[in-house]
Amino acid sequence: MKPYKTFVIHWYDFNQETKECVFFFSFDDDIFFEEKISFGVEGFSSLALDKDLSHAMLSRISLALWVSYYKCFPTTSIEVKWRWLSETEQEFWWDFYCLGLGEFFFQNKLTPIRPHFVGNNVIPQVDASLGIVKTSKYLLCIWWWKDSLTSAGLLNQMWVDYDVFTFGKDYSIHAASAEVLWCNHMVVNRVISPQIREMNAAWYYNGHVPITWVIHFVWQFVATLYWYQGMIFSNERSANFWNTHRKGIDINHQRSKSYSFENWFNNYSNSLSLRLPSVFSLLRPWNEIRIAREFVKNADFLSVFSSCNRNFHLDWRTASRRCNVCPKCLFVYGVLRPFLSDESVREIWGEELYDNDELVWLFEELWWLTGIKPFECVWSYDEMQYATRLFLQQQERETLVLESFRNKLLQTRSTKEREMLWDVLMKSSSEHLIPLDLQQFLWKSAVDG
Repeated sequence: MKPYKTFVIHWYDFNQETKECVFFFSFDDDIFFEEKISFGVEGFSSLALDKDLSHAMLSRISLALWVSYYKCFPTTSIEVKWRWLSETEQEFWWDFYCLGLGEFFFQNKLTPIRPHFVGNNVIPQVDASLGIVKTSKYLLCIWWWKDSLTSAGLLNQMWVDYDVFTFGKDYSIHAASAEVLWCNHMVVNRVISPQIREMNAAWYYNGHVPITWVIHFVWQFVATLYWYQGMIFSNERSANFWNTHRKGIDINHQRSKSYSFENWFNNYSNSLSLRLPSVFSLLRPWNEIRIAREFVKNADFLSVFSSCNRNFHLDWRTASRRCNVCPKCLFVYGVLRPFLSDESVREIWGEELYDNDELVWLFEELWWLTGIKPFECVWSYDEMQYATRLFLQQQERETLVLESFRNKLLQTRSTKEREMLWDVLMKSSSEHLIPLDLQQFLWKSAVDG
């Protein structure tokens, strides 16, 4: 492994006609990376953005994308070739780096070292009148998870005008999810530099990247380019819950989906004094178990949703919806199981995962009986424990998985305490950024549900 002193964020090349942008990065002057993002989407009419506004937003995207390459060998110096970063911006990107890569540092047994940002003397100046919203339509980030489909279902009930957006590749499973929603599907394609594979093969560092953070910056540019008034994520309250701690830092796999980052991102956007589309998570007030109860109301969603992060692997070739052996699959099974019939479970997973004795250890991690909370987008242990208890109230099954739960957890809370926990898990939180008109529907839905 060859050491490097400086990670360099070079210029980018944006084609106004095709809306294709190439971003350039390097370690010292040795290994160069080129990442391509195609912002031009067939069937969607874009604005001819002011050059200064485009630069303000694309430069921030460049500052977000660098993390994917920088993690190969974290350097103490980061050089921005084309602009100067204020102290406030340096603080923002330091937090982005330190907290966003918390899991990466934990898994690789590395200690985060505050990088020194180096730039030139160019201070960007942008007309504050730029970036004015043109329509009332929203852009919903859609994957194939139950959460984004639940958001879509709620927006349909509210008669909100929206399109759906995905970033990275045009997966067939994305199209299947969008198809059941009967709305326009925007795909922004991303081509990662192949040099990152070469560095991984040469035993440089690898690990989790806060991709949702990157999507925030890409998405805001897309929303501005195509006239949307706001961007909707489907991150829930459980995303705030950490996995473990190290050297005084909360290590949270879902840090980029947390309320703190969502609020942080909007504040950073507002600091530019531009009228840019804001971002909020429609499901932020709800815990996972509340979302699960809402999700199962729509039978169409059950036929298309997935529950497996293996769909995102770089060497992914097929649209397999679930593997049935990873933490994400077990978590989604656990949270939905109390609300599904035996027949639905067989159709979705092909088996009862509680009956698979080889999964005892993984369920125990999800209940937080052993180890730490798995590094996946999974809920808090309170929710996992409660959902399993709720299922056992409906039917008795003799398996090693459920025997472990009965012996180690069932008697740890009284009936009254469990009833109180249900109230807590189903209650809507006031910590969110949802517009007032959409809030009112959600509160009514929470009561009626």
